[in-house]
Amino acid sequence: MFHSIEDAWMSASKRNMADVKELIPEFFFLPEMFMNKNRFDLGRKQNGISLDDIVLPAWAKDDPREFVRIHRMALESDYVSSHLHEWIDLIFGYKQSGEEAISSHNLFHHLFYEGNVNFDSIDDSLTRNATIAFVNNFGQIPSQLFKKPHPQKKVNNGSDLSFSRIPGVTTNRLFYHALHSLKPPTIHIKEVGSAIGALQENEKGIIQALPQNRLFVSTYSNKYLAWSFPDRSIRIGNIDSEKSTCILELNDTNEFTCAAMGDERCLFLGSSDGCISVWNLDRKYHRLTRRNTLDAHYDAITCLVVSSSHNMLVSSSRDCTAILWHLSDLSLIRQLPRHSSSISALAINNSTGDIATACGMELLVWSINGDLLSSIHTNEGGSFDSPHIILSIAFSTLNDWDADNVIITGGSDGVVSIYSSVVVENDGSLHKAKLDSKREKDSVSTINSRLERQRRRLKVGGLSTDTRTTSSSVSHSPDLPSSPLLEKRRKEGESEGVTNNYDKCEEFVRILVHRASLTTHTAFNRSDNPLPAPITAILPSKDHKSLYIGDGVGRVWQWMMTDDIGGRIDHWIQDIARQSCTQCQHNFSIADRKHHCRNCGQIFCAKCSRFESHITHMKISRPVRVCQACFVRLKAQNSK
Repeated sequence: MFHSIEDAWMSASKRNMADVKELIPEFFFLPEMFMNKNRFDLGRKQNGISLDDIVLPAWAKDDPREFVRIHRMALESDYVSSHLHEWIDLIFGYKQSGEEAISSHNLFHHLFYEGNVNFDSIDDSLTRNATIAFVNNFGQIPSQLFKKPHPQKKVNNGSDLSFSRIPGVTTNRLFYHALHSLKPPTIHIKEVGSAIGALQENEKGIIQALPQNRLFVSTYSNKYLAWSFPDRSIRIGNIDSEKSTCILELNDTNEFTCAAMGDERCLFLGSSDGCISVWNLDRKYHRLTRRNTLDAHYDAITCLVVSSSHNMLVSSSRDCTAILWHLSDLSLIRQLPRHSSSISALAINNSTGDIATACGMELLVWSINGDLLSSIHTNEGGSFDSPHIILSIAFSTLNDWDADNVIITGGSDGVVSIYSSVVVENDGSLHKAKLDSKREKDSVSTINSRLERQRRRLKVGGLSTDTRTTSSSVSHSPDLPSSPLLEKRRKEGESEGVTNNYDKCEEFVRILVHRASLTTHTAFNRSDNPLPAPITAILPSKDHKSLYIGDGVGRVWQWMMTDDIGGRIDHWIQDIARQSCTQCQHNFSIADRKHHCRNCGQIFCAKCSRFESHITHMKISRPVRVCQACFVRLKAQNSK
């Protein structure tokens, strides 16, 4: 029985040479395989140890997700990359058989090799069955693909553009590796007439933007789809033109609140009554045909997000719920536990399947199986007199094994906040986040009662007589399946008579850590921003070298990486904000230009900013221009 990573490794590598094991692909992408989530009774080992969750190595910090992430990182390491050809030679190449296999100690039982046994030629049924069972138990050697040595992969670990936070793992330098040295934009790169609703990078690398209540039909199409018109119509047009090329009148009594494209031929529309209508879109965009209706919510739909890589649709509503739907058969997968308020933003990580939801100022991250991984109150340390609401969320997805990956949020206060999910050692002050079990119980009972009332209403109202759905079917969501773990939590809560919001103090806890904020041009708390605006759309570029931000007045800003160490940074005061030196109040002119202190970001004249120093906390190792006050402070810090 597989119970411990350490025991399995020691058995296969040292203690039992007849123990032949291999790492199945799930070791690199499926952390749930290491957890007994349903709390099945798996019995005991001969030494009396109870079998439950897999015992992980100490470096995994008792977190299966961290174990899988580090496994993935090891697979992408420089060492593995430089020796990968040797493994190919042993398994698929010229060292699989013959003299090279003997010299490499790569020999196995003769029955394991392809073509060495013909089961049909074995007359004795007992011997044939034993041979088949032997092969099924130990496996077979794959087909030999190469007769010559496989070339070695070139590992570029000496490039100036490379980045390595952990020794032995070299990656390209991405925007989230240099958050504190991102170059703020001087001017927006694109502008539309109203608040940005969607951003997309097409196949040519060109950024396209659409206002709210519009979406892209696909990455490869120049078409957009728009809704929220007084006549309840759906309109299709070209991205480069405001003119609609097709108007589809649906005669729907409810207002459409949001939409999402499953593919070029499948459209999801969320309405104010809590229903999600599914439509087949004609390839020539001449008509829409209602395909189905999803009706698990009981208040207006606020967000719809589709993940084609995970075949999943996630919907959220003002009823404080988020529901996962199967994209193909349109069936309910699960409902996330009830949130504290209406969900304002939603995003799916297409690499890992993680889901981020936002309700007010709270950001929550869930696994694809509905487990709450971490959460954070984004207004901690801020002012509650002017609270902000998270309006947009995005994930970095290029290297899902990178510990520096980020979750990016945009708020109504115009600030772009960037967080990373990390596993930290618990000093006793941290607790693993766990939603109120009473809220979880109420969430299930509430949605079941609402579904039953909807079924009764539709049955009494005679849905079959409705002309809108004569050619379509309505999919009513089934009752939520009960989980053994959830039932156990309910019983524990009922027996104790109290609600526990946290697990017992654990040695390691996964938390969201704030890493940076981007405020130039958009933040309301900066007096030097002439036209601040809320953040309504966020998009990392495909190569993750840039970050695109869409705001509430229709501008698109591009934050870029720069190789100019000590260059312009986010907290710089904009040039238009000051017309005189901060220290001596000397008025600037064409002859007397403005200079920024690289440390504090204030504007000074040439005389007051003639000092130079390296800035350790910004990772600036060469002397750069600073003001006198910063020079004195940095000199004192560097002398310690």
